[in-house]
Amino acid sequence: MRSRVFLLYGDQPLLLEEELERLKKSWARRGDLSLNLQVFEAGETPLSEVLEAADVLPFGSERRYLVIRNAQALSPSEVKLLERYLDAPAEAAVLVFVAEGLKEGYPLLRAFQSRGLARKVERSKDKIPLWVKERFAERGLKVDGRAAVYMAEALGNDLKALEMAVEKVVQYHQGKESVGLEEVVDLVTPQEDFQVFEIVERVGVGDADGSLRVLRKWVAKGGNANHLLRSLTLHFRQLLLYHALSKEGHTDAEIIRQMELGRQAWRLDRHIRRHASLWDGEATARALFHLASTEADLKTGRLDEKTAAEFAVMGLLSLRHRRKRA
Repeated sequence: MRSRVFLLYGDQPLLLEEELERLKKSWARRGDLSLNLQVFEAGETPLSEVLEAADVLPFGSERRYLVIRNAQALSPSEVKLLERYLDAPAEAAVLVFVAEGLKEGYPLLRAFQSRGLARKVERSKDKIPLWVKERFAERGLKVDGRAAVYMAEALGNDLKALEMAVEKVVQYHQGKESVGLEEVVDLVTPQEDFQVFEIVERVGVGDADGSLRVLRKWVAKGGNANHLLRSLTLHFRQLLLYHALSKEGHTDAEIIRQMELGRQAWRLDRHIRRHASLWDGEATARALFHLASTEADLKTGRLDEKTAAEFAVMGLLSLRHRRKRA
């Protein structure tokens, strides 16, 4: 798109960010960006100030480049101001507005579409496996086609989750062979399970802010409280078993066998041992009692789904905080 001002929009922040990075690389080939690139946040910087910056002449380059993120936050009056600017943009400036979640008919989108200045950045569902392959290739690995398809089906079009899943698989992959289906199935679980896995992991390391942030997203998507409680209970039972086996002097190989970790033996070092160092036997037992009480309250109707999930996680974080202070 060669226009001096245009809109990039879509529902996937990661795709928008990638497209923006491609644009920056193309701009960098034409001149020094260190003196000619400015990034603004709509809603924080008034649009009038952005447009004033567009009138400043470039230094050592033919163009100045202005990026306006979060453009969906522009006010109605700012959209009207922008429409006037679109009819007579500055000669020496390129303005790129980036917006997430714009619906058809939205005034900002109409303003750009009516002038042919809007581009939707998206990936159709059938192209997501190819996108997954590209993410692995960037990290120097090949991935089996079936594995890429499985990841796309398990996590849907949530590219942030897919990016995290690719990073996770790469982290645990050993050797130079391509990543296969079995390895991916062991490491990547369907979307709800992926969020539950992240909550369990963040609770395990005592990350209160991260735990609650992921929990809110999970609750908003209708997460099942019973599923979360089962996952947390299973994890803390594993920690309790690990404490018992370690105290008895078992080797790692024996612990892996008795805990039936199998192909997920990597979890011993990456998760179980690390979490057990933060939750001693007494704290782990208290955590299990708290989870059992929460589950009982959920089953008897004393707590609803949302409250039970929040109570379970906040109670565990509170336990961890008290142990840390002690």
